[in-house]
Amino acid sequence: MFAWLRRILTGEAPPEAAPADEPAPTERLASTRPPGVQSWIGVDLDGTLARAEGWKGMDVIGEPVPGMMRRVRAWVDKGLKVKVVTARAGDPVGLAATQAWLGRHGLGGLEVTDRKDFGMLELWDDRAIQVVHNTGICFLSPLGLRAPARAHPARRGPRVDLPPRGRRALRDPAARTQARPFRRQAMIASLKVEYSLRVLAQLARRHKPGTVVRIEDLAKAEAIPPNYLVQLLNELREGELVASKRGKAGGYRLARNPSDISLQDVLAVVEPSLGKTKVTVKGASGPQVAALWREVSRRLEAELDKVTLAHLMRGGDGGDWEI
Repeated sequence: MFAWLRRILTGEAPPEAAPADEPAPTERLASTRPPGVQSWIGVDLDGTLARAEGWKGMDVIGEPVPGMMRRVRAWVDKGLKVKVVTARAGDPVGLAATQAWLGRHGLGGLEVTDRKDFGMLELWDDRAIQVVHNTGICFLSPLGLRAPARAHPARRGPRVDLPPRGRRALRDPAARTQARPFRRQAMIASLKVEYSLRVLAQLARRHKPGTVVRIEDLAKAEAIPPNYLVQLLNELREGELVASKRGKAGGYRLARNPSDISLQDVLAVVEPSLGKTKVTVKGASGPQVAALWREVSRRLEAELDKVTLAHLMRGGDGGDWEI
């Protein structure tokens, strides 16, 4: 079902060409661009547009990366301005070598620079780590995507005097036996999972044959940063949960009926490690703990399989779910 997962497990090489229905970069942060400044897309050279296999000199550049070359040519054909951003541009030899390399591979008209300005829409770079706009949250790390804890004054229980701390607590039997009130802990979903479910729920509500939803409308309806949403939708499309349509009337839609997409399907795409923590069998109790964790994971997957996007369409009160 998931082509991307099959490629990882089997070692099959990913397709070199950029997907034919990949949406072109759009103006996402217009408020940060001063009036009159032309927008452009930045593309790194070594490791992104050209293969990088160790430093061999300022005038030695690797072979083209076919998928990225096709993507850049598609942008140029659509009239988008593209600049090659590389540290080589700060050296006369490196600049000349980069321009000559681009000319040999059919991109001789691209500007080469070593700096960005307010016109840059986005930067494609193999070393870049993206953060979600105005949050400081790392896009790639599941641990870094944990939603911040929120205080709920109305839900707080009665005040309890806590036992003494430190050695006094160890000496005081009454302090050791004083119990704190039990509070059921909610399962923490990463921001990536939350955003995925929100955008999929929105697509489920608008699911009609032949109908697509513009990315701008999705971002506005679900309050998701557009630059984050573009990459998230690409991942959901690669996982075969959504489909896209190119062109001025293009947009996104669910790849299947809402009732045919479960929460387990979504997690398998955006956070496959959830519940898959490997437990060792070391020690006298290791085998029992590992067996218990496998059963917990199995039950979690079974419960997540029962809940589909159709349930999200019906649930509108924001209350608790019993699964």
